Amino acid sequence: MNIINIRDLVILRKALILIKWGGDEDLFTEVASSPYIGEILDQITDELEKEFGNGQKSEWGNIEKYPKSLEKIRWHIKNITSWEKLDKNVKSKTITNLAYPYKINEDTILTLIDLG
Repeated sequence: MNIINIRDLVILRKALILIKWGGDEDLFTEVASSPYIGEILDQITDELEKEFGNGQKSEWGNIEKYPKSLEKIRWHIKNITSWEKLDKNVKSKTITNLAYPYKINEDTILTLIDLG
């Protein structure tokens, strides 16, 4: 796996800063809701499964089975200051990004869209 994309390096740098030194709520939400984090996670998972796995892609299941993880999504949504102003499609994509790699039911997405 080669990370040659500058956007991946930027988001990985932010994630590493959060791990090492922590950060404010806005930075946590920015990193957690980034679609690039999901793509990087997929790449890393694929590489590890090629090297050590049985050749089958791992399934994370539905986030609704993990109330603590679902609560973290709610926390992130409440920290997005412009949430009320965002388009419904943008909110839906943000929620999907926050839930990833878990799957999330459409009913849950619709419920979360109304938070803020």
